[in-house]
Amino acid sequence: MDSLPSGSSGKISDIPPDTGVLRFGIHTSKIGDFDPDYAKGSEDYTFADMVFNSLLRYVPGDLSRLEPDIATAIPEFEIRNGRQIWTIQLRKGILFHDGPYTRAHELTAEDVVYSLEKAADSKRSSNFGVYGGMKFKIIDTHILEITVEKPMSPLFFLPRIANREGGFILSKQAIEKAGYDNFKQHPVGTGPFKFSSYEAGEKLVLTANENYFCGKPRLKGVEVHFIPDNKKREADYKAGLVDVIYGVGDPGWIEKMEKEPGTIIDVFGPGYTGLLHFNTSIKPMDDIRVRQAISLALDRELILAASSKRLVTQVYAPMSG
Repeated sequence: MDSLPSGSSGKISDIPPDTGVLRFGIHTSKIGDFDPDYAKGSEDYTFADMVFNSLLRYVPGDLSRLEPDIATAIPEFEIRNGRQIWTIQLRKGILFHDGPYTRAHELTAEDVVYSLEKAADSKRSSNFGVYGGMKFKIIDTHILEITVEKPMSPLFFLPRIANREGGFILSKQAIEKAGYDNFKQHPVGTGPFKFSSYEAGEKLVLTANENYFCGKPRLKGVEVHFIPDNKKREADYKAGLVDVIYGVGDPGWIEKMEKEPGTIIDVFGPGYTGLLHFNTSIKPMDDIRVRQAISLALDRELILAASSKRLVTQVYAPMSG
């Protein structure tokens, strides 16, 4: 794993680099959905980031920067007949995991186009809205084009092909041979870890992908333990039953855990931006004076005080990316 989730703590130095299994305690009782196109909470993305890849990815530990993942480079666009065209070159030799219905096989532009078309389909994805006005075309085995009807800034386009909001690449062959329902029981990706087993309320087991295109993981595997109770998760960590836990945002918790011998607290962000939206089509929100009154009545500092000062900050922007 490249980094720990925001507010996590763990004795990662105690894990043998070549033989260990990382035991990770998280704050939910199950995975929401194994199809990354329906990922919602951090538990879903924790799974998806280890099992799947995207054309681009956020730099681990720094959500302000993107870097190539399956793509060989961050793409640039050209304008043809008033339309924005993004040409994307894929790495060669990336293998999907073997599974119960398919053997390991190479990722191609066909898989990428299939995945993006699925992500753009309202019947097969919860993130379809961000792909409106886009068309996807295979140019060669490892080259594809994305046409955007209404040109947009790279600032808004590039996150759509990264590891959030539907950017994960699935195996067309694995879904078609297994059937969608079976695929969700045993998902197949290209990431550093492969799906092994899952028991809701207990744990998810992943094993190292020895064919991972960025190099064989140093860990043999990862166990994601479902421990929704904050006190039990902390107690299990102190007892050595898990190696890393998802932290608690309460004021003082980080400072308390830093006193635990051998513990490392890893805080990075921004994890997400909290927004307040007004539905101006209904009363009384159609009255700007009401909206202004609500905005003025909200105390940002009071809201932030509910969490550790090391985890939150005020943001000033017209919209969230």
